[in-house]
Amino acid sequence: VDASAELASERDLNLKLFEQACFEKGVPPKVAFAIAQHESGMNPFAVNVAGKSYLPRTKKQALAIIQEAEAQNQSYDVGLMQINSQWFSRLGVSPTSLLEADKNIDTGVKILAGEFGKHGKNWMAVGYYHSPTPTRGLAYSWKIYQLYHGKSSTAQVQTRNPQPKIESKKVNAHAEQKADNQNLLDGRGIWRNPGTSKESRFV
Repeated sequence: VDASAELASERDLNLKLFEQACFEKGVPPKVAFAIAQHESGMNPFAVNVAGKSYLPRTKKQALAIIQEAEAQNQSYDVGLMQINSQWFSRLGVSPTSLLEADKNIDTGVKILAGEFGKHGKNWMAVGYYHSPTPTRGLAYSWKIYQLYHGKSSTAQVQTRNPQPKIESKKVNAHAEQKADNQNLLDGRGIWRNPGTSKESRFV
């Protein structure tokens, strides 16, 4: 089997894992997959230590990086969806287990589902997957939006007023006053939130 065939097979497996985890937790697979693309480039052994990214080729190499980070008491992210070390004790997971695609995807989707539960099913909640800081979350959700629509997350962005606009807290606060089911998938499988502008919907 050549390398390209192996990569295609691995991608198909990952897609199935995303679909399964997202179905169970009510999360659109395409959103979760876009997050993984941005976070790790779909490398299951990716590790980020204190803002520095590593893309090991093997689990053994990844574990060596993790052990060094832990020895220095540094914050780090692991795997496909870059689960931060702060989550380990909260969710009862280990960094070793998160180097397995299925466990990492399931954990990442669980975290994302929690943000949707708190903030509504919108791009603001996607930003909170990355950071509780609104400005950082806004920049992050824009990158995921780009990947979601098949564009590069490295495209030039006007940071003061990126287009299409992702709604501010003020707008989403208005939307939250509406019935909860207005944020959910409609009968055609389209995720709509009538309380926000078109650009804030998952479609």
